[in-house]
Amino acid sequence: MRELSNEEKAQWAAIAKTVTPIDCPALNSRMARIRAAFIPTPSWVLDLHNTTLEDAYRAVLDLLDEAIAYEAPAITVITGKSGQICREFPHWAQRFPIRDIEVLNGGGAFRLTMRKKTI
Repeated sequence: MRELSNEEKAQWAAIAKTVTPIDCPALNSRMARIRAAFIPTPSWVLDLHNTTLEDAYRAVLDLLDEAIAYEAPAITVITGKSGQICREFPHWAQRFPIRDIEVLNGGGAFRLTMRKKTI
């Protein structure tokens, strides 16, 4: 792609000054909804490195309770690739309304997609 010449840049600048934005409340509202749909959600991450099995269990239960209460779409739990926490975590997570568990980092972390609340 070539660079615009100074003359072309001046012409585009003059044209841009003549443009008036469209004021359409319906369009603005729709665009706001579209933009909101693409705003990334804050990530919920729990790192269990250097944590005892008992403390890790309590932390996971607390995080999942909060994730459900705040309707978090997904959470990530970092367990490390080896050790008892990594082996036990999937069993702990099964007690909660989880739609999917994805293994990350070769087994050192898990991404949990939460089920949406139904009324």
